[in-house]
Amino acid sequence: DLQIGTQVALEIPSASRIDLLCAFVRFAGVRLIRSQLQEFLLRGGEMRVIASVYTGSTERRALDELAGLGAQVKISYETSQTRLHAKAWLFQRDSGYHTAYVGSSNLTHSALLDGLEWNVRATQVDNPAIIGRITATFEQYWNEPEFESYDPRRDGERLQAALDAQTGVRDPSLLRVHLSIDVQPKPFQVEILE
Repeated sequence: DLQIGTQVALEIPSASRIDLLCAFVRFAGVRLIRSQLQEFLLRGGEMRVIASVYTGSTERRALDELAGLGAQVKISYETSQTRLHAKAWLFQRDSGYHTAYVGSSNLTHSALLDGLEWNVRATQVDNPAIIGRITATFEQYWNEPEFESYDPRRDGERLQAALDAQTGVRDPSLLRVHLSIDVQPKPFQVEILE
């Protein structure tokens, strides 16, 4: 019944480290929690993000924004075998009261606000084995060569090319849309157009 975006925004201020494993990261999703993330990172919090180019749904500007705020970002360019599709947030705290959300929500506007998403919240107090497993799995992924560090200045063009290849766009400037619609303005519209 609760929106994951609201819950994530409430978790960020008390965290000391945030690990996000998310197949699709979009700018509209980042924008929804940007101020909380900025405050978190400015006060010395650490954030690690693992994302994917799978289906081309991630947006370069979203990862550029996270990196610009101070998050460490890694990307899976693998789309033929592994196809990262997982979604999990892990909020670690110096107090030991860690929490995690695992479910279907990507870091997108609709997933955070009004999408039909299912997510489960686990806590260190109630589910220490689950939190331990999520932590260990994230660490394993973070250290695998498949997940490559992303620096927008160094890797931005490579990322965009990989995203474009997934969506079938070879050169975005060549993309043209032709519509066959016969539009006739009404008399009052002709006057306005003139």
